[in-house]
Amino acid sequence: MEEVVVENLFNGEREAKIKAARELVKLSTKQRHNLAERGVMSPLISMLHSQHYKTVEAALSALLSLTFRSERNKICIVKSGAIPVLLNLLQCQNEELIELTLAAMLILSSCKANKLEIASSGTIQHLVQFLNGNYGGDNNMNSISMQAKLNMVATLHHLSNCHQIIPSMNALCEIATTDGVIPTLVEIIEDGSPQCKEHAVGILLLICQSSRERYRGLILREGVMPGLLQLSVDGTCWAKKMAKELLFLLRDCSSSSSRNKQSKHELIIVQILQAIDAEENINETKTLLVEEIIAKIST
Repeated sequence: MEEVVVENLFNGEREAKIKAARELVKLSTKQRHNLAERGVMSPLISMLHSQHYKTVEAALSALLSLTFRSERNKICIVKSGAIPVLLNLLQCQNEELIELTLAAMLILSSCKANKLEIASSGTIQHLVQFLNGNYGGDNNMNSISMQAKLNMVATLHHLSNCHQIIPSMNALCEIATTDGVIPTLVEIIEDGSPQCKEHAVGILLLICQSSRERYRGLILREGVMPGLLQLSVDGTCWAKKMAKELLFLLRDCSSSSSRNKQSKHELIIVQILQAIDAEENINETKTLLVEEIIAKIST
């Protein structure tokens, strides 16, 4: 079977290539590893240039299967030139292909060795534009799933952890002033999975840290506080830490007079931040204060 798959991927006609790509997905991890050693990434990436939906779908699925439990294959796929092709696919009008492409970007960006090359290809700018609905001449954000949005945010967060690409991350902060990015991040903090909430709060923290004066109001206007406070109680370890730091940044402490005129909401925020650091009855206290602040903000 391996020989047939290799032969058809390299030399077969379109239908044979599609069949071979689909057969590759069904093979064992060891067999897929053997095929990767024989260079099947190259013909699969070439298939991504096709205008034929089934060809692209089969190739994307095969490439995703090759990344399973293999950092080496993730690196090889990126080195083989996959990123520019994937970015081009985001301009297509097929929702399923867009979502497969975003899943591939997420998985490839999870590999530390890939982060710099992925960011250097303009991925951050492309994803931020996509989040803003300004990509490919159509507002694809209205139709793609929440999971696709989560994948974009997680990819951006993966790339934000690479210190060599801070200039590229500045693009995220610049475009954050438009309509799409911050609302999506707030939505994910409220409704995403624990890991996705961690990614979202990490990006919001990065944005706020880049220029607190510029972005604090934008973030607050999107209604981030209820979800952020809840995250400070029941998020992952890193999410709790980042939520706490973002809460401090969002407090209004611009002047002495403003501190004296803090709103009730801000006073309760101060209480909850103090409770987060308390050692006694921490879980119960935080939970009660979170419920109180959310109730007050919602009314």
